[in-house]
Amino acid sequence: MRQILICDVLTMARILCAYPRRKQARIARQMIAEVKQADAHRRKFLRAHPLWGDGSIAARALAMDQQMEPDTVSAEYLATLATAAFVLRRSMIGTSD
Repeated sequence: MRQILICDVLTMARILCAYPRRKQARIARQMIAEVKQADAHRRKFLRAHPLWGDGSIAARALAMDQQMEPDTVSAEYLATLATAAFVLRRSMIGTSD
């Protein structure tokens, strides 16, 4: 998986907003697994994965339903943002949820 940027955390949160809270962590873990596979594909074949992009969160997000960035921050959005950050952090240190 490519380096995670702050825009990746925000992008993942926008994706997760389309799902019920109880499914968000699972969707985030699935997305990260697909991003890692896409990055391996890119390194091996020197081109983006046909479904999952170039190994970045942003490229994977292009094929998924995204909500608009909210104008104001609600408790629900903060919870979703925290889920995205938590799952991304766990993927960086190599532990499971």
